[in-house]
Amino acid sequence: TTTGSAATGYTKYIVTVQTQAGVSTGSVELSLQLHNEGAFADAYGNTVVIPSGGLSLVNLDGKQDIDTKAPEAPLIALNAAVTDNTVSKAEALTDLASGGIVKVTAEAGSQVEVTFSTAASGALKTKTKTIASANAAGDAVTLTDADLADLGVASTQNASITVKAKATDAAGNVGAEASLSSFTLDSVAPVVSTVTGASTSTAGPTNVSFTVTLSETLNSDLSAANFALKDATLGTIASVTKSSSDAKQYTVVVTPAQGKTGDIALTLKGNGVTDVAGNPLLDADLSGLNKQTISTLAPKVLSVTDDFAGEWANANSTIRYTVTFDKALSTASMTADQLKAAFTDAKGEVQSVTRSSDNVYVVSVKPTANQDDAYMSLNIVADKLVDALGNKVEAASLSSFDSQRVDTMAPVAPSIALSAASDTGDKDGKF
Repeated sequence: TTTGSAATGYTKYIVTVQTQAGVSTGSVELSLQLHNEGAFADAYGNTVVIPSGGLSLVNLDGKQDIDTKAPEAPLIALNAAVTDNTVSKAEALTDLASGGIVKVTAEAGSQVEVTFSTAASGALKTKTKTIASANAAGDAVTLTDADLADLGVASTQNASITVKAKATDAAGNVGAEASLSSFTLDSVAPVVSTVTGASTSTAGPTNVSFTVTLSETLNSDLSAANFALKDATLGTIASVTKSSSDAKQYTVVVTPAQGKTGDIALTLKGNGVTDVAGNPLLDADLSGLNKQTISTLAPKVLSVTDDFAGEWANANSTIRYTVTFDKALSTASMTADQLKAAFTDAKGEVQSVTRSSDNVYVVSVKPTANQDDAYMSLNIVADKLVDALGNKVEAASLSSFDSQRVDTMAPVAPSIALSAASDTGDKDGKF
């Protein structure tokens, strides 16, 4: 295009050059070429003289460096400390503050726009952070509390966040946009969701099993060290086993203590365990989720009486002791011999045991021979009798309740001797 007119002459020519695309380094240089000698003249007829090789205009600012090649799409990588594409909010804001949540590598010197986006709040929100001049070795990009607020991420909320980046070089060429598969910003600490397995019925001395289900998978397995009983006197943690079908589920087995009654309930100890993102598992009282009532008290004898009226029992006597326990025993399925085996008497032989009721038993005992002024009393043999919960009756002497004096030894035959003054001769048939 020109400025001026045919009347006044053309004094300026504007030359527009369409640069070639994809040139990373180069320049446009202008020169005048003689195509029609004498065709160009001033108003006075003086023709423009141009050397046959052309007239370079470089020294007259006829050169322009160009860069028409767009920068490559940046490379976006999650921080190597982020595992399973999941990071805790605390880790993102503190541990990764220096190394960045992501590292962006773009053309050196280019300006890079890094855009984070999430629909955690229900609507898609974005936050763009700018790298003014990219470092060839890559730049760390961090997230702050203010950034998360702009993204609508609540303090106790998990958010799926995507990352995009594009570079603009110094010449103004805009590169292709790069994307990173979404990562999860996990702000929620793992907790125990449910505890099941306890029975509504009172349990006895056998192991009690609880099924503990967590809200999410942990970075390491729980063990017996992570559980305790709210009342430690009621038992011990026997084992903790992770489910083979559900990584969030554990079976906790408790061995009840002997001689106790009460409610077994669990407590949780975090002990440094975290979820995959790094949120810590906190100590917790699980008694509100489930508990098991137990009674491991062994049945005790309340009283022992006998039906023998006399002071002395002899070899022909049978002593019937009535033994009363403080709770019902589970004996309905026991044989007569099994019941007999539950009682002994050092001075007698148990003949039979009759069940009057679940907690009252009649033990018939015959004194053994050759007892000289002895006392009969019952003994209980350990572990032969149990209550309905499986608590075993312990070995015990019942002599303090009742005893019977006995003598089964026959007296020695009397000796008969003539008086020394008697005449041993036979006189008329008389001594």
